[in-house]
Amino acid sequence: MKMAPKKLAIKHSNNNNTNRPLDINDILSKNKSFVIQNTNDLNFIKPRLLSKKERTNLPVNNNKVKTNNKVHKITKSKKNHSNENKQIIENDKNTSQLLDNNSIEGVDTTSINSIKYTKKKQFQFDWSLNDDTSREVDPIIPKSLKINPLKNTFSNNTINISNKGNVQSQHSTLNNNKNNNKNNNYQHYLDKPIKEMTKRDWSLFKRENNITTYKSDIDPIRNWSDYNLIPRDILTRLTIDLGYGKPTPIQMCSLPNILMKNQDFLGVAKTGSGKTLAYLIPIFIKLLKTPSVHNKFRGLILVPTRELAQQIEVEGNKFGVCNLKSIVGGHSLEQINRDLSLDIDHNKEFVLIATPGRLIDCLDMGIVDLKYLEILVLDEADRMIDLGFEEQLDTIYNIIQKTRVATYNNNNLQILMFTATLNGTNISKLAESKLKNPIIIKLTSSSDKPNISQFFRYCPRYDNKSGTGNQYLSDKYKFDTLYNEILPHYNYPIIIFVNYKKTADWLLQQFEAKEEHHSHCYRVGTIHGSKSQDQRERTLQKFRTGELHILIATDVAARGLDIPNVSLVINYQMCRKLDEYIHRIGRTARSGQSGVSVTFVNETEDGQVMPLLFKFLKKNYPLNSINYDKNVEIKFDLKDYKNRGANNNKNMIFY
Repeated sequence: MKMAPKKLAIKHSNNNNTNRPLDINDILSKNKSFVIQNTNDLNFIKPRLLSKKERTNLPVNNNKVKTNNKVHKITKSKKNHSNENKQIIENDKNTSQLLDNNSIEGVDTTSINSIKYTKKKQFQFDWSLNDDTSREVDPIIPKSLKINPLKNTFSNNTINISNKGNVQSQHSTLNNNKNNNKNNNYQHYLDKPIKEMTKRDWSLFKRENNITTYKSDIDPIRNWSDYNLIPRDILTRLTIDLGYGKPTPIQMCSLPNILMKNQDFLGVAKTGSGKTLAYLIPIFIKLLKTPSVHNKFRGLILVPTRELAQQIEVEGNKFGVCNLKSIVGGHSLEQINRDLSLDIDHNKEFVLIATPGRLIDCLDMGIVDLKYLEILVLDEADRMIDLGFEEQLDTIYNIIQKTRVATYNNNNLQILMFTATLNGTNISKLAESKLKNPIIIKLTSSSDKPNISQFFRYCPRYDNKSGTGNQYLSDKYKFDTLYNEILPHYNYPIIIFVNYKKTADWLLQQFEAKEEHHSHCYRVGTIHGSKSQDQRERTLQKFRTGELHILIATDVAARGLDIPNVSLVINYQMCRKLDEYIHRIGRTARSGQSGVSVTFVNETEDGQVMPLLFKFLKKNYPLNSINYDKNVEIKFDLKDYKNRGANNNKNMIFY
């Protein structure tokens, strides 16, 4: 509501030229609107209300009148009395006339007359430069860092080339400014020295490397040279001769914790994540730092399969630091005893690699002595539990504890356990019973699942023409599909898994028969239980070196076998257990690579396992990586998977 101007009437005394207070009688006068007797009377007039019509006729006056250095805002009364309003308007006119007279005392008429009435637009405000408070705030970029593009200087730090004595100090000033400017910018944690890493940097590091559990007060390494843990000769061999670049996440976590603490260690990481190197390098370094014991095993690595043991032996001996020897089944005890005493460089430390059963045989015969053992590694502990080695592990552990207590108690035994999962009661019990206050590193996330495109192809058990059961026709149909539609689109090496030895031999015959009618042929080998250990080792060596293109195997090679760059895994016969399927397809897509698996199925042989398998895959793998043809959808009722994102295609392409 607008108010009429508040006009002040002040009595002016003739005796002295000073302002006096109002007379109370004038204030209480019934005449609420009185005539201005003096220019100072402008200072007070009681406000009155105006009607809406009268307010629209009044000119807008928001100006300020300065009187005796005090600013009084002239407002308008809104008294709804017509007679009084007329008097107010007349008083306003008289006031404007008086203001035009420069002889008015006590009023700065110059400043009043200089006021201009302007119609302001919305959001345009009058302001003075003196009202700018930001001028006293420190600028975002200091003046000392402002660069003049016309001068190769930072602000006033001008380099005078003629004055050689000051050039050095001026250069140092510029360098300091550059360093300060650099420090003001964000710096990625990989560009920082490891000692300058903040908590936020470590949090980002662990998140980017999928480290979900890290129970240790020692920070991981980011590259091989952090903390100067690895001696120069091993580092040169590792990076230059063997070509290992950036360490994998499990290696980043395990190396500093195993080497800087004599404490048990539990590492949980997927298959193919580099766990082998994660414990081999710490073993080499720890054994080289401690006094040697002549011809005594100071390191022991237990693995579930003989193929994995032999693979670790080959890879470890490439470093040329320690003697790594494997003892596995398929070799007589006499041959093992002879191999352990011969072909060993006695100037190097001894590390033994063994399967649990064969190690117990050697301990009973006195072939192996573990009295001086310092480091025990349980590699793929979950698989050893699955294969029923739990009792053998307990026996080996008890033997080590008894012998070491009596003879070699200078250092505590350090146990390192590596596993792909901690799911299951038995593996949890093993970790709790064997590890004392362990450092726990766990790498699990959605990205930990191997990047495998999984295809399922329906192959009927019965002949469609006659309707009678015919296993030969079913196998022939699968082989023709495999040979003509799938294999030509993939590079070597390729692994084909079967359930039976006779199926492996039959497939080998089919490939050999194709050689007679095709210019292009595949070099194929087989490994299964009927093959001798020497035959299996020779076949695996040929497959690793590329002499063989395709390896046909039973489940004996489904776990622990690490063949690099396997592009395709064929489940020619679907296995009966889910973990066996996971172990099979895990031979491809290792070390961060991608791969493909193709599985032949039918409702007669695979009717029970397939619903469980698809339920498991839906929970643990991206649905867009699961592909099947129309017949698989119908036979196994997979419409729900189609709606959830799985791919079905009647004419499925496997490449």
